[in-house]
Amino acid sequence: MKIFLTPTEIFKKYPELQDKLNWTNSDLGIFMKSKLVIGYYNRNKRVTMIEESSLIQLIKFVNASIEEQLLII
Repeated sequence: MKIFLTPTEIFKKYPELQDKLNWTNSDLGIFMKSKLVIGYYNRNKRVTMIEESSLIQLIKFVNASIEEQLLII
C-alpha cells in the first residue's frame, strides 16, 4: 500500500530533514517535479503529496553520497 504524505507530515515524521539537511517545503516540491520522488499535486487541498517509500529511497541515496564524500576527504 502506497502512503502519501504532505510536506508538513514529512517534516513532522522526519524532523532531521529540516535540522540536518536543511530541506524546505519548496525543496520537496522541486524533488517531485524533478522526478527524484514519486508524488502528485492535490489541487483540492493545494498541497504536494509525496510517496513515503520514494522519499526514503532518496534519503538513503543522500546518506550514501555523504558517506562516499567523507571517505574521499
